[in-house]
Amino acid sequence: MFSLLQRCHSRLSPTLQQTCIRSLAVTPICHKFIVQKEKKFAQKPRRQEVQDMFYTWVLPEGHDTGIKVTNTYGSLGKKMDRQRVPLVVKDPQKISWYACGPTVYDSCHIGHASSYLRFDIIRRILSKFYDYNVVMVMGITDVDDKIVARANLVGAEFGALSRKYEQEFYDDLDSLNILPAHTYVRVSDVIPEIIAFINTLIENGKAYSTSRGDVWFDHHCLPEKSSYLVPRAEEWNDGEKSAAGEKKSTHDFSLWKAVKPGEPYWEAPWGNGRPGWHIECSTISSLYFGDSLDIHSGAIDLRFPHHECEVQQCHAYHDATQWCNYFFHSGHLKEPKSGGKMSKSAGSVVTISDFVAANSPDVLRLMCMCSNWHDDVNYYSKAVKETRVKLERFQRFAYNLQQYLQGNMSGKVSGDAVVQRFARCREGVDSAFRDDFNTIEMLNVLSDFVEFVNAQMGEEVLLEQWREPDLDRSNDLMLEVLHYYLDLFRDLGFVSIKPHQYVK
Repeated sequence: MFSLLQRCHSRLSPTLQQTCIRSLAVTPICHKFIVQKEKKFAQKPRRQEVQDMFYTWVLPEGHDTGIKVTNTYGSLGKKMDRQRVPLVVKDPQKISWYACGPTVYDSCHIGHASSYLRFDIIRRILSKFYDYNVVMVMGITDVDDKIVARANLVGAEFGALSRKYEQEFYDDLDSLNILPAHTYVRVSDVIPEIIAFINTLIENGKAYSTSRGDVWFDHHCLPEKSSYLVPRAEEWNDGEKSAAGEKKSTHDFSLWKAVKPGEPYWEAPWGNGRPGWHIECSTISSLYFGDSLDIHSGAIDLRFPHHECEVQQCHAYHDATQWCNYFFHSGHLKEPKSGGKMSKSAGSVVTISDFVAANSPDVLRLMCMCSNWHDDVNYYSKAVKETRVKLERFQRFAYNLQQYLQGNMSGKVSGDAVVQRFARCREGVDSAFRDDFNTIEMLNVLSDFVEFVNAQMGEEVLLEQWREPDLDRSNDLMLEVLHYYLDLFRDLGFVSIKPHQYVK
């Protein structure tokens, strides 16, 4: 059988065919043992060596962007997590990025939004500040247990329910000024491709079907010490049980679920049913980007088991040792009172539409930028108010710059001093972006510059006290500062930092 990519590439438009980024050569992976602390029952904690099969990352060949990133599954033989490594991409002009999208069974909340916002900021930095063509494909999960359960609960047609919330998701992204993906791919639109992907795994001995019509990935098909990105000692049953003991191992996970009463299904060689959760992203990313991917993103809770299963499927399908070079996992939006992430199951959510109705979308964007993109964000009313104050300071500075240029500020800037501070500001912003998209440091650098220039410009002059300004006020320089400042925030996705929009 031809590979999935060979089958499907010809079905794409010429534009999308050129968009699909070709694979790069990767070197074999290494492996290591780790020492893990473990507590059992009420015994005193003790050190125990556990043979946990970690995936040791290999620096890919290609174009070095000059940016260091936190790669969740990347290390250079040192600490597994939080290791900043060079971002090296296959093409000096393009970056391939697959993003896990929503499961469209309900309205999105600001916990979801915080993840999409953080990746939007990273994408904007790569494209707007460093001129990379970031080709993003996002999967839309419109076939899932939660959608089936919700449709049956409310008495809605399965497809109509998912389409309703899918459109709401797009509207939410637009309300937050999040750049759209180049293409969104619904699971229901690529069922034939998913079936072909699964069939190839079965034919190659990497998966097996059961008498009921289920298909499971056989984790024993991979080398003993390969591909495990999370400790194997971690509980792994994928939330699924095999009827009649047909599942060979608790480590095996579902590729295809046999049909059940009241559920949508599709015909397949091994029996009617629908795809498992993990197979969709492996299929879609392979369809568009082949056997090698620059960046894969999702919230931190997708790291295991979803992304772990994706990697195993793709390594088995493509016979690869490093299918995806960089995994970006965003932190959660957390509520300090409960100590957990914002979630529907906890019953403590703020929908995106409700938040935007009460706040500028820039408030949530700035709140996300005030923490590292891979760390959690604490959400509470005081934090929202504090972020509004920070946003107002940035808005006021744009207004002050315009008023200075119009002769409505009492001070007179020192051209030489502003030139020096302006150069340091731009260098500091660039340095912060290259250091793991460090928006905290970027905001600190910018805030110092804003404070300095504000002091130089003085106070706004009341109309009755206005006098014709001196001609030597470094207006060319200040106009350059204004343009840089407005372009910076616009390129980062802000919509309210404009002089004419500021209201005192």
